[in-house]
Amino acid sequence: MVSTHPAFLPLLVLFVIAIVLVAGYFWQKQVRHRLAISAALDADELDFDRRLGPLQFLERTDGKIAFRQIGQGPDLICLHGIGASMIIYRRLVPLLADRYRVTCLDLPGFGWSDKPHSLSYELEPQAEALTAAIHILDLKKPLVVASSMGAAIALASLTKEAWARAIIALAPATDPGRIPKVLLPIAAHGERLQRLPLSTRATVRAIAHKVIARREIITPGLVDAYFRPFKAESSAAAAFLKSFRLLGDRRMPALFKALTVPLVILYGKNDAMVRAASCETLEAAIPGAKLIVHPTAGHHIMEDEPEWTAEQIAAVDKSLV
Repeated sequence: MVSTHPAFLPLLVLFVIAIVLVAGYFWQKQVRHRLAISAALDADELDFDRRLGPLQFLERTDGKIAFRQIGQGPDLICLHGIGASMIIYRRLVPLLADRYRVTCLDLPGFGWSDKPHSLSYELEPQAEALTAAIHILDLKKPLVVASSMGAAIALASLTKEAWARAIIALAPATDPGRIPKVLLPIAAHGERLQRLPLSTRATVRAIAHKVIARREIITPGLVDAYFRPFKAESSAAAAFLKSFRLLGDRRMPALFKALTVPLVILYGKNDAMVRAASCETLEAAIPGAKLIVHPTAGHHIMEDEPEWTAEQIAAVDKSLV
């Protein structure tokens, strides 16, 4: 029987196969190139001992607090936000360590700090833990660089005791209106909710894309580093969930009106977590506070724009002289 297919059909098939093979080759080459760049970036940026100092632990009766310390000079302390840890400062600290003794803390319930079930993770207990850590570490009137929830905790602590020279708040989470009231009683049951499959690597990756505007620095290695504390301890999810009561504390930001320590607020215009209006409200609530906006940074401004952030810190420090 004579074939009814056009004579050129075999050539067309070969041509399509060739195109697919060539496209596949270049796609694989591009993937390998991206992976090589990612691996090189991770090898440098995820060397936390070199960038932040060796991991150490502060012993307290209600649990250990993890910290790293590096550099020489006046004291400066870095505090992270909810769901994060001290590694968010890996890009900023090397720019500061030649001028300051930089201490990075994992707040109770986060990173490699203990996550006691007995802790409520509300504003006062976290503020008290921070104040105690400052004194135990014998930090002398440090500059405070505090992100998101960490800024709220630092403000609460400093309102009661002015142990710092100034606070640079990075996208401070002081707008309780962002947390629906219905979530607050639910958040109290973090230990029960931690059984749900909430803290997965995919969830952590999605959160990284919400807080970091510069997508090129979100590597698989970085996502793994973000996820590691949640993978290591199921109680990390409970601490995360219970901390929503802190973020939903309706006393903020009026609670901080008595602050006497100079406050500078840094905010990225592409922040997907904290609203610009809440930073403006905080600025208006505290006499002498100053808001500075970066045109492209996201929520984690210290990761997106470490050089700019370091410049703002230097400017604040200079203004205190």
